[in-house]
Amino acid sequence: MLFTHITSQVPGEKYPRLLQEMGGSGFPFLAFLSEEGKLLAAHMSANRTVSGLEDTAYEVNRFVELKKAVEGGDASAAVDFFLLRMKLGHLSWEEAKSIHGKLGNVTPDQGKRIQARMLDLEVMDALQQVQAAPERMNEFGKKWSATCEKGLFPKAENACQFYCMFIMQHAEFDGNARLYEKAYSELKRRFDKMPGFREFVQQNGFERKLKELQREG
Repeated sequence: MLFTHITSQVPGEKYPRLLQEMGGSGFPFLAFLSEEGKLLAAHMSANRTVSGLEDTAYEVNRFVELKKAVEGGDASAAVDFFLLRMKLGHLSWEEAKSIHGKLGNVTPDQGKRIQARMLDLEVMDALQQVQAAPERMNEFGKKWSATCEKGLFPKAENACQFYCMFIMQHAEFDGNARLYEKAYSELKRRFDKMPGFREFVQQNGFERKLKELQREG
């Protein structure tokens, strides 16, 4: 059933809080719901072009197709369905770990994609813990240092941002210029063209801190 809702500030509108209930915080925001009103996907990417929105719509259609295939007994679709569920934010890190342990045959390529997507969930789970206890930020940065050294970074934009910043804080604390530069380079590669990023870098003194670490090293 097709249902379209455009949030407005008109008094008496039928669903005044639908935007917030679906996880939106501003405009533009596009969400896709199931027939039962469950959130299937929200377009969170910085790519707010027509093609970017179409990519999210494609993923929703792909989700429906894979779900039917898995429910119909197609074991070959299970891994792709698992990957897409993680990408769309349907699973917590604990849920993903449980499902991962029960998967059948996984190709090397699928294994790498699963590792990256599970890292997304791990980072967002860690973020919740850091919000409750900010002093744990360095702990997680230290934990992911070896992963960063291997060149593994989260796929999701928000997860990658926090992952890199946690590692940079640990690297600064540890006096590790090489690790700091590696995480900062990925942060720049992913976000340099986003509006406000360079101001964000300047406000946090990332370039200055890197040069100080390099001098001290």
